[in-house]
Amino acid sequence: MKIAEKNLIEMFETAKSNSEYDFVSEQMKEKGYSGFSHFLYWMKEQLKTYDDTNVSEATELLNKAKSIFPNPKEYSPSWVNIWTQLEQIMQYKNEVLKQIPLKSRTGEWQVIMDNPYTHEAIVCYPGLSFIEAAYLYGFFRLDLKHNEYIRLQRVESLVVFKREE
Repeated sequence: MKIAEKNLIEMFETAKSNSEYDFVSEQMKEKGYSGFSHFLYWMKEQLKTYDDTNVSEATELLNKAKSIFPNPKEYSPSWVNIWTQLEQIMQYKNEVLKQIPLKSRTGEWQVIMDNPYTHEAIVCYPGLSFIEAAYLYGFFRLDLKHNEYIRLQRVESLVVFKREE
């Protein structure tokens, strides 16, 4: 029986027993790389959007994915450490959620990365909501190189000019 990727994600979300876990796992094996890639995209979206009110649900979702798909390298060698990476992103995002009070999260946020000892340009991701910025902070913090730093900051004042033709 062929199951659409959207339905497979719904089945994943509702699976509660080992037999349901096994069924979802087998269906994903039939989907192969593209199915698992679609699933990971969905998982990352869940991690991008959770906030203080549903940290435990997001954690449970990731633990469930690890349980049902314990060897993501079966789908691609590049996913050998995907669960560890997603756990670390969550850890860093959760640290930000704990450090920035709810009342201070309004407005525009940005993530900035730089290495003052190189000639590479500063990288800036502006125009973000707090939750988007917290996720990107966690995502980019994973791969910081020697002497690089990352900043998560709220924009207090902003002047924008866009040249129109």
